[in-house]
Amino acid sequence: MAIIAKVLLHGHDTYSWLLGKLCAEVASVFIETSLRHHLEALYQMITQSGKTFLGRYLRQSYQNRKL
Repeated sequence: MAIIAKVLLHGHDTYSWLLGKLCAEVASVFIETSLRHHLEALYQMITQSGKTFLGRYLRQSYQNRKL
């Protein structure tokens, strides 16, 4: 994702690289702190019906802003 900042470095706007870098950092933090990231090991160990339930739970948590 840091590639975005490098591409924007050569753009017309002098601060576009900063926007790209900030967006990349926000996305990185979101990925590392998301419930899906922390539950990946559990997801690999449960049955298909458990995976279905867990997927629904994660979507509902996201929709209700209980991240």
